[in-house]
Amino acid sequence: MDAKIEKVAARAYPEQPQPSEEDYYQAFSQSINGSWPTPGEFGDRVKALYGISLLDQETERRVNRFVNRFTAELEEDHIA
Repeated sequence: MDAKIEKVAARAYPEQPQPSEEDYYQAFSQSINGSWPTPGEFGDRVKALYGISLLDQETERRVNRFVNRFTAELEEDHIA
């Protein structure tokens, strides 16, 4: 009986797909406005785009990682 209830509940409330790493990176890229977005600005952008609130530590970690990635991509473009 529990298995049937879980199946019905799963159909009634399907899980929302989670944004991918690339989705988060696009939100970061769109938040650049003359300088890197702060974790708060990035978190606000993610909330607006995907309706997801990230923890402060998570937004800070992602911003730092994306700053490094963006910088590396710029350097690659400059070298090529």
